[in-house]
Formats: sequence, structure tokens, C-alpha cells
Amino acid sequence: MKNVVVFGAGLVSRPLVRYLLDHGFGVTVASRTVSKAEALVEGHPNGRAITVLADDEQALRNFIAESDLAVSLLPAPMHPVVARACLDLGKHMVTTSYVGPEMMALDDEARDKDLLLLNEIGVDPVAYAPSVTIAIAKKPGTNATNIADAVVERLAQLEATLIPEGVEVTITRNYGKTADDKASKLIQKLSFATMSVILLTWFALGWREAIVVGTAVIVTLAATLFASWAWGFTINRVSLFALIFAIGILVDDAIVVVENIHRHRGLGSGSIGEIIPPAVDEVGGPTILATFTVIAALLPMAFVSGLMGPYMSPMPIGASLAMTFSLLVALIAAPWFAFRLLKGHEGHGEGEDGWVAGIVRRASQVVSVRPVGEIEGDSAAALVARAESHLAEGDLAAAVAEIKALQGAAAEAAAPWLTKAEARLRVEAAMAQLTQLAIGRLAPKEG
Repeated sequence: MKNVVVFGAGLVSRPLVRYLLDHGFGVTVASRTVSKAEALVEGHPNGRAITVLADDEQALRNFIAESDLAVSLLPAPMHPVVARACLDLGKHMVTTSYVGPEMMALDDEARDKDLLLLNEIGVDPVAYAPSVTIAIAKKPGTNATNIADAVVERLAQLEATLIPEGVEVTITRNYGKTADDKASKLIQKLSFATMSVILLTWFALGWREAIVVGTAVIVTLAATLFASWAWGFTINRVSLFALIFAIGILVDDAIVVVENIHRHRGLGSGSIGEIIPPAVDEVGGPTILATFTVIAALLPMAFVSGLMGPYMSPMPIGASLAMTFSLLVALIAAPWFAFRLLKGHEGHGEGEDGWVAGIVRRASQVVSVRPVGEIEGDSAAALVARAESHLAEGDLAAAVAEIKALQGAAAEAAAPWLTKAEARLRVEAAMAQLTQLAIGRLAPKEG
């Protein structure tokens, strides 16, 4: 088994020690603080934790002599000391520091002894070259992507003119590209969330109602983006995340209003222009209260001070603006969209319901067919008996009242589970039965 001695127990040492132990190496972790070395070894049978001072060269040499490879994760000035001991003892050495002049001086001797002194990868151990790092920052309110693209383009122009040959230019970080990639990803998520809401509304209520809700959501998002721009916010990861967070709650207002219009439309209580005002009025108060409750919960985050204040402010302010606009759109724009799109389609049957509504209605018919029949049959039988009694007594007015009551009872029992057409047929059959009975009882008798 090959043995490795690791000098130093810092954060960089942990993954290295774990890798070596997992792959069957014997590992000695030497550190000034033995508790840190023990934390890295974690009681592994092939691991050992020892105490060593970086300036104790004799102790360093003793541990290196017992090992096949020395890894120096000590401060940079100690690397030449460890390297000198490795050359004298014929051991290989690895370190993560860059090549310095003292390490360069040992290069020829290491080559002659066929030993490896491996330093930071990427730096030429023969021709050590200095480098210069230039950091370019954007002004507040400017587009990071555009600035980064302009800098890269200008750099390409300078390589042929001001930057001489032999000078290598490397872009180490491009925050403009990173910001653009993440913003594009968030926009995709926002589009996916919007389409999910529209599809769910389509399944539950119908395609016309889904168009109304989708239009309301798009108008709300557009108004929110305009208000955020006027407020001074820019499109970034925080503001886009605020929109994605808000879309889950801003659709509630439009869906509640459109669903209630859909319900009134299904009851057939009038034209679309007649049913929209009472339908919106029914849910207007609770919708306003629910919206301002959400705003009251989010808005206090805008008053956070310190470093997190400017960073977090787009979240509560953007979400509160979105909720406010969603309420206005739900109470003003959504009813108008519904009127324009649903006009001329007041009466709708089973085929115009959403898929979810159709499935629920059919399931209710299967599960509740016997109770519905019993309720309707009992109500009809009782009312028919009373109507017959009134007709036998010659009281036509009372019999008519019973007929009207039968119509209401039959409709009330049938409407929750049956289509409007089926309920109407049952009522008409019951009324025809009583009408025939009334004609028979009240017709003048011959002779």
C-alpha cells in the first residue's frame, strides 16, 4: 500500500484526504492542531493524525521518509523546505501553490533525480510569467449583458492593434453572459407557469374561460413590468423571481371572477351582459379582502434595512404591485374580456364545460344516480298526490300551486347532477302528467 503524507489540515485538505483513503492509500495528516487532523481522518483504519510544527525540519524529514509521496498544503514559504527534503530523500512532492523562484531553482535537480515536484497546473515551470487582471464593472441601471458583449468585441479589436503578439488574453469571468443565461431560464419558467394556469383553467372551466384568464394574466404581468420599470427596478434574477413567485397568487383574482361568471352562465339566468354585474358583485368583496391580506403580508419586507434591503426590495414591492394590478384587471378587464368572448354563447350544454367539470359531473351521476332518483321521485309523488286531492275537491288554484312547486322541486333535485336539458325534460314530463290529470278531473261529465 502506498503511503502519502499530507502537511496541513485546512479546507483544501479534506477532499484530498477523503479521496486517498477511499482509494486504498495510507494517509498521514500532519498538522499543528491534531484535532483538525483527526477530523479529516475520521477514524479510518488507513489514516493517521499527527502533530507537527511547520518550522521543525527534522520532523518533516522523518514523516517524508516514511512515505512515498508528500503533499504540502502549508503556507507558500514552507514549500521549498518540503521540496528540499523530498529531493534529499528521493520522494515525490505535490503542492497547490504557484511556481516561485525558490521552487524554480530546484527544477534541474528534480529532473536529474527523476523526481516529480508538481506545482499549480497551468503555470509554466520553466518560463514563469507574471499576469495582470483587469476587472470591469457596470454602472447602476445599465445592461450587464450589453456591456459584457461590447467589452469582448472591443478586446478582439485591440488584440490586432494595441495588444502585442505573445500576450495571451483570457476571459476568466463573464457575468453578463451568466446573467443573461439565468434571466432567460427564469423567463422560460415564467412562461411555463403562465401556460400551466391557462391549461388548468381550460380543463376545469372551458377554452373560452381559459382565454379570458390567460389574457388577464398577461395584462397583469405587462402592467407589473411597466410599474417596476417606473419604480426604478431592472430585469434581474431577483425581480424575475418575484414575478414567478407572484404568478401563483395573482391568477387567483381573475380565476375567481371568471369562474363565478361561468357558474351564472351555466344557470342560464340571463344574457351574458345581464349576468356579469351580479356575478362580479358576488365575489368582489372577498376578492378585494383576500388581495389586500396578501399585500399586507408581503409589503413589510420592503422596509428591511442594511445590506439585504436593496437586494430584497424587488420581491415585496414587485409582488405587491402584481397583486394590485391583478385585482384591477380581475374586476375591470376580466369581465369585459368575458363579455366580448362569451357573448352569443349564453346557453351551454355539457359539451362546453371544461374536461374536469365533465368528469366530475359524470362521476356524480354514477355515484348519486339512486339518491337523486329517490329525492326526485319522493318529491314528485308527494306533490302529485296533493295536486290530485285539490283537483278532486275542485280547487284548481291549489292544484296549479302544487304544479309550480313540483316544477321547482324537480329542477332543484336534478340541476346539481343533470344537464339543463335533462332537468327540463323531467319537469315537463311531470307537468304533462298533472295537466292530463287536471283536464280529466275538471272536464264536464256527460249525462
